[in-house]
Amino acid sequence: MQPTAHGRARCQQRGVSELVVDMIVSFGAEVRARGATKYYLDRKARSRLEKSVGTEVVRRHERKLNCYIVISDDGMLITAAPRRHRVRETPQNPLPSDDQRLQ
Repeated sequence: MQPTAHGRARCQQRGVSELVVDMIVSFGAEVRARGATKYYLDRKARSRLEKSVGTEVVRRHERKLNCYIVISDDGMLITAAPRRHRVRETPQNPLPSDDQRLQ
């Protein structure tokens, strides 16, 4: 997975290493969001990660694992950001189409 310039800058600014990105993408839950996929660690994903790599590794990276990673459909890392709120699935079609509004 190649980062975009923006993604590289955000990872560097927020101290998110390639290892953390790989752990989140490999074990995390995923949600579709505006033409991309958002990956994050929920409780189940964190438990799977802990069983796979060990408790000590998860504890060492605990603060950085509480973020989400956005990957485009063509595999580019768009951004990484801290999770301050619960990640919610965005509705696919939040606004009614013109035909539905006219009825």
